[in-house]
Parts: sequence; structure tokens; C-alpha cells
Amino acid sequence: MKNSKKQIDKMIAELKANGYEIPDWCNMSIWAHYDGMGGCWG
Repeated sequence: MKNSKKQIDKMIAELKANGYEIPDWCNMSIWAHYDGMGGCWG
């Protein structure tokens, strides 16, 4: 299930606000596969 760009941007903003370090390459990926603990698969 793929999230829309807007939903992804919101999720990224919320995670960053909560102190998660999200690499830029991760933001450019499909991002639905982010595991919530720093891992990301595109």
C-alpha cells in the first residue's frame, strides 16, 4: 500500500519532530517501508 506524497511529507515532519533522524535518501524513496526505528527501504 503506497502513501501519497502529502501523507509521506506529513509522516516525515512528525517523525523529525519526535527526534527521528531520517536520511534524505530515505525521503526520496517510496517510504511506505520505513520501519519506524531508523530503517528504510525504497
